[in-house]
Amino acid sequence: MFDTDELSQETSLLYQLYSLNRHGRPSEDEYGLARYIANTASSLDSPIWDQQGQFDHTYGAIAEDDQEICVYGILRPRFRVTNPLNAGTFDAWHSVLDRDHEAFRLIQSLRLENDLPELPNPFMDKD
Repeated sequence: MFDTDELSQETSLLYQLYSLNRHGRPSEDEYGLARYIANTASSLDSPIWDQQGQFDHTYGAIAEDDQEICVYGILRPRFRVTNPLNAGTFDAWHSVLDRDHEAFRLIQSLRLENDLPELPNPFMDKD
């Protein structure tokens, strides 16, 4: 999810919903926040799945009231650099994870405002 209502050079990633590729499931730190948003939406009587409880190929998104947002599906090349010793890769990946962490706090605050129990924190080892 991005921080503007359309993609441009100034657009920044707010958080990732999910990462999936044709080679299998994402790694643990690439799951994104879709499942936590889906759980929260369901608890607020706005499920994002069909009558049988299956995802219907849509994703929910949560943002601050005044935040413009844009949700895009982006194909990430399989040959991306994954070496964590590469400074650019390290900084970029930690920036994405930090933004995911911040968005998860927003989800938790929404749940608390609506008297819903907190979700398990996927970033526990980062706190």
